Amino acid sequence: SGGQAAALARCGVILGQLSFPTMESHRLIAPIYDAALADAVGDLLGISDLAFARDPAPTDDALRSPAGVVAQTLGLGGAHFCLDAACASSLYALGLACAYLRLGEADLMIAGAVSAADPLFVNMGFTHFGAYPEKGASQPLDTHSDGLISGEGAGVLVLKRYADAVRDGDTIHAVIAGVGLANDGRGKHPLTPNSRGQVLAFERAYQTVDPRAVQYIECHASGTPLGDKTELQSMDEFFGARGHAPRIGSVKANHGHLLTVAGLASLLKVILSMQHGQIPATIGVDQPLTSQYFGADQIVTRAAEWSQTAKTAGVNAFGFGGVSAHVVLQNVAAVEAGSTTPAPDLPRLAIVGMDAQFGALAGVDAFADAIYDGAQHFTPPPPKRWKGLADDALRGAYIESFEIDFLRFKFPPRDDDQPTPQHLLLLKTADNAVQDARLPENSNVAVIVVLETELSLHQYRSRLDLTWQLRDSLQRGGYDLAPDDLSDLETFVKDAISPPAQVNQYTSYIGNIVSSRVSALWNFSGPAFTLSSGENAVFRALEVARLLLADGTLDAVVIGAVD
Repeated sequence: SGGQAAALARCGVILGQLSFPTMESHRLIAPIYDAALADAVGDLLGISDLAFARDPAPTDDALRSPAGVVAQTLGLGGAHFCLDAACASSLYALGLACAYLRLGEADLMIAGAVSAADPLFVNMGFTHFGAYPEKGASQPLDTHSDGLISGEGAGVLVLKRYADAVRDGDTIHAVIAGVGLANDGRGKHPLTPNSRGQVLAFERAYQTVDPRAVQYIECHASGTPLGDKTELQSMDEFFGARGHAPRIGSVKANHGHLLTVAGLASLLKVILSMQHGQIPATIGVDQPLTSQYFGADQIVTRAAEWSQTAKTAGVNAFGFGGVSAHVVLQNVAAVEAGSTTPAPDLPRLAIVGMDAQFGALAGVDAFADAIYDGAQHFTPPPPKRWKGLADDALRGAYIESFEIDFLRFKFPPRDDDQPTPQHLLLLKTADNAVQDARLPENSNVAVIVVLETELSLHQYRSRLDLTWQLRDSLQRGGYDLAPDDLSDLETFVKDAISPPAQVNQYTSYIGNIVSSRVSALWNFSGPAFTLSSGENAVFRALEVARLLLADGTLDAVVIGAVD
């Protein structure tokens, strides 16, 4: 109908998604290296017909954005993009979707997240970081727990302004009363949580709701000892200091840590709990983890009645890089029916700092000289680009090298454990732009970095594939090598495509870490995340910056883009 068409024309979609490759994208990209490696190994062994086996070809959607697929399939006319705020991604997507609605930029929004990256990348990452339980015990909010268990899934919410939903007679499952997004800023390490960002997220979420009205908090608690303890300390600092300690629990005891979808799973649990008047038990808690204000009695270890007519709850989601989010949920009985506030005008944005490197043009002045002089800066690919497989005819504005101050950015200058060049280039350029803007440290500044999945990670995945590919191809061809020779050959071929991943390198493959690195360098406390939406992503980032600046609490937004 015309009404439905009009609604879809003003509907957008924001999805949280890890900036990791998928199994589909790997099947698309890995064959680029297979043929060259097979030829090289064949030449080395004197074999003319060696070929590496590979999984079936991928679908056409191997590199498409999930948000773009949803928008195109449903015929949505509003903004659509994906973001990566690590394990807080779904609540970040929810917070930004609320801003689009609150400020009149949309009438309907879809917000959610998907966690379906190639599981090998997820498992290898958590193994590198020592996050998996050594003793096999993952029990959120229990002192015996020594790690997390990861999971996969997807979840979606459809959002409207409350007054519009009342007007249209919609079924209202719950009301979002507040959203707080923050970042730790400068901490010990991007993988180490601290309370600063978590407490800031609480403070920002309860601008219009008394935190003492909260009856239950669904914790982020994933089962990692440091993470769970830090979360309780943060709630001590915010809720306990106000003389209030609501009941708490964690749904990760049921299905593990869903990463980007974690906050949405927690939020859905709270909505169902409100509707049924009962809080499900957090299973597996034998020795409750406690803090100053949150003792064993606060942890819901048996199904508990939720008897209050007016219900208010909080949901936590925290992620790598110090990303923090908190959402305040209420049922309709806790909300004054029809209440609404007029949308503020979106502010004009002033650009107050800039820096760039485009190809060999390092800095805005070099870029200006090139465009005014009419100079073209196309070159053949650098000799080592794409492992030397690139055709010299593929001329472009390539970057062969750039200087980086490892002391400034606190990276060890080790050849075998550096962050990816993409990560380092963005960090250097953002630092120059912030200095140009003369933004002070310790400011409430948001950081949005536009980037797509780091496809070079497929080289590391191909390195691991060689364990079975090399043996399989030799066996199928009837070629037999001595065990020591085969082991030496395997090591030689693996090192040719990718060195073994180390912590700093692997950390930089996590998309949102680069935005959090900028925040940490300047001790910024605003939201920090990455955004992907193809060629229009920078304009989406500008649009989101206007939304974030509209409430007058942020000092500035840093927007960067890197390829």
